[in-house]
Amino acid sequence: MPPLTPLFGPARSLRIRLLLGTLVWITVTIAIAGWGLAGLFRQHVAQQFRTTLVAQLDQLTASLAIDQAGQPFLSAPQSDPRLRRPYSGVYWQIDRLGNADRPGLPGVLRSRSLWDDVLKVPEGTPPDGAIHEHRITTAEGAHLGAIERIVSPAEQPEQSYRLIVAATTTLITEPAERFNGMLAWSLGALGSGLLAAAVAQVFIGLRPLGRLRRQLASVREGSVHAIEGDFPREVQPLVDDFNDVLSHNARIVAHARTQAGNLAHAIKTPLSVLANAASRPDPRLPQLVAEQVAAAQRQVDYHLARARAAGSTGVPGVRSPVRPVLDSLLRVMDHVYR
Repeated sequence: MPPLTPLFGPARSLRIRLLLGTLVWITVTIAIAGWGLAGLFRQHVAQQFRTTLVAQLDQLTASLAIDQAGQPFLSAPQSDPRLRRPYSGVYWQIDRLGNADRPGLPGVLRSRSLWDDVLKVPEGTPPDGAIHEHRITTAEGAHLGAIERIVSPAEQPEQSYRLIVAATTTLITEPAERFNGMLAWSLGALGSGLLAAAVAQVFIGLRPLGRLRRQLASVREGSVHAIEGDFPREVQPLVDDFNDVLSHNARIVAHARTQAGNLAHAIKTPLSVLANAASRPDPRLPQLVAEQVAAAQRQVDYHLARARAAGSTGVPGVRSPVRPVLDSLLRVMDHVYR
């Protein structure tokens, strides 16, 4: 069973690693952007919701008046038509706060949209004119955002009234949900487009490596002797270095062939002498054979040494240990000239 290749190991596809990195980056970036945009939009809608309630509360405060019988009434109707439609989700209410003369009465005035319901806010008496915000729930279970203000009319300064304006929180959640849906589709389309562009960029960017691979296959098959063609600036130095290696190897092979030919010519003479001596009896034959074999051995050693020296010349990564040779020479010279 072959060993498993790690996901980001050296043998893994460069194309896959680039695509995975791009996918992770696009996903994280779009997720952060979507979260930020959704939060900003919800914050904007909530601020707009509060601004609308404050405007309606200001209008309600300006319309509050007291008649001759000491009863509150509105001198002008509210401008928002939803306040006149039952259970529209937008409401106002005026509570009379109790004092020493008479008890409090919730809902002494209220919008038609409340119908028979009465808004109940947490007990408390904020300073006159100050706005308090609440989250309340109606008897039907609807969640409302409410603001209140305590006022004392000039016609009845001893009597305080609580003015309440409320609206359903769906005015915040529904626009936010619609926006989030459109945002998800938009960011999804953007992410798909970016991913498609990244895929195209990776395949186009790595295309020169495929061409380099085909050139190397041609060199291996022997159809060409070097990598040909123009490559991008980032790949061209690699191509030039590889062509230098191929050229150096070709020179080594040519030199080896020359050395082999020289060696053949060098030992041809001793072999001819041995062949002639073997064709006739001669008492000096053993000595002659030994001399010619020694001569042939010297030629072989000489050409082998030259081949080794030429083969290692200019080869990348080859190093010659100079210090041991110098130490030996120093010891010899020290003994000779002592």
